[in-house]
Amino acid sequence: MQTVYLYDEQRQYAGMQVLEHDNFRPARSTPVAPPELNEHEIAVYAGNGRWCKHVKPSVLTAVLSDVEVACEHAQLVGNIWWLPRGEAFTLSAHVGDLPDTQLMVMVERVVNAEQPVDDMRFVANVANGVLTMQGCFELSGNYLITAQRLNAGLERIGASYRFAFDALEFDAYVPQ
Repeated sequence: MQTVYLYDEQRQYAGMQVLEHDNFRPARSTPVAPPELNEHEIAVYAGNGRWCKHVKPSVLTAVLSDVEVACEHAQLVGNIWWLPRGEAFTLSAHVGDLPDTQLMVMVERVVNAEQPVDDMRFVANVANGVLTMQGCFELSGNYLITAQRLNAGLERIGASYRFAFDALEFDAYVPQ
């Protein structure tokens, strides 16, 4: 069963119908494409004299698991990866059924382990269910990668997936 939201020629809400099956031929005036919809709405509208149905795609949730950070001096202390500043690292994690893609990962430099003061951008690659990202922290400090920040960016660009994971935390320190 689907709910269909209808709009009139002025893009004003004109009502809704609940469909029990996918065949729908409304007997009303010809509405145009509606304004932006939330991901649960369906809009039926006419284009060139015919009815079309616009359905926002479902969103896949990719769960990060088995996170590893490869770096000559990296060490996991509690839930925080300690890395010397200026030393290159490779982060890898399993992402399940996420299709092969590239994405921009926002890494926030934070104070008090939560307040962002700056961010860095790294390109991550997803291939065969594994996410890989290479990076280097030039400044010492505390850094976070959060699902909330990544998902905000993915939503903004209309990506068909979102992430679910506990925050990844890094402390870049000044080596002796």
